[in-house]
Amino acid sequence: GTVLRGAGLLLLVIAPDPFLAAGAMALFAVGAGVQLPPLQGLASNSVDDDVRGAVLGVYQSTQSLGIIFGSALAGTLFAVNPRMPYTIGGLLLLSMVLPALMLMRRNPVPQGQLAT
Repeated sequence: GTVLRGAGLLLLVIAPDPFLAAGAMALFAVGAGVQLPPLQGLASNSVDDDVRGAVLGVYQSTQSLGIIFGSALAGTLFAVNPRMPYTIGGLLLLSMVLPALMLMRRNPVPQGQLAT
């Protein structure tokens, strides 16, 4: 999901026409659909039942704050250069891939423990 989102943002920077831009945005949306539900599942399955609601509340709150502050920062970057927020966002998303792969190798999820 992270790779798809990053690739979608970077493709948006180089899109020569609206059709390719629409494809890049669709790629970003599919990446979000693949990435975000498992992250919420990891957040909820990593804690005991008695604090699960609190953890999900904090998760949603931090996600909302990220959207608020990210949008404000992206607007400022857009004023400098209209391609800058997409380039920086894409590079930041792709920079998350290596640490995520390293964590997956270090702490594999047991087969019977997958979230449904």
